[in-house]
Amino acid sequence: RDVRPSRLTRARHKLLDALDHTSGGSVALVVVREEAFAVTPLTDDAGVLREAIPLLETRLMPGRAVFPARGFQEARRLLEPVGLHGAHIVFVSDGSDDDPSATLEAVRALAGDGAQVSVLGVAGASEPLETLARSGGGAFAALTIDDADLTRVLAGADAASATLGAT
Repeated sequence: RDVRPSRLTRARHKLLDALDHTSGGSVALVVVREEAFAVTPLTDDAGVLREAIPLLETRLMPGRAVFPARGFQEARRLLEPVGLHGAHIVFVSDGSDDDPSATLEAVRALAGDGAQVSVLGVAGASEPLETLARSGGGAFAALTIDDADLTRVLAGADAASATLGAT
């Protein structure tokens, strides 16, 4: 059982809103649970993501454990061909993480290579998520009913490429 609307439903709506706030550049969508999957490749066509986001369902992701570090590794794989420097990764999460030290290490490595990691918390504020955003050189915002959260996490997203990630 989840709150209504579910965290996934709220995340889907926010991801679609985030696409409305991006100004050009390339975007991709990575989802993660026990494994990470690129739902879409890095593309200049946000319409591809608009078609994929409504189809996201938790039952599509196997397992019960959540390893965000694997999602950041997949984001790295997608971004490396175009360059990590200047990339902006927006991590949308409910805070679930079965290996927080690996996640923090992955975020620090991305930041060290010039990427920025911002975090949107769909279950409210969380110190671990805020720490990830600080370590990634990005911003943290808890989900809001207006666009204040997106304004905050997308502030530096005028980069050439972005990856939206969700757990």
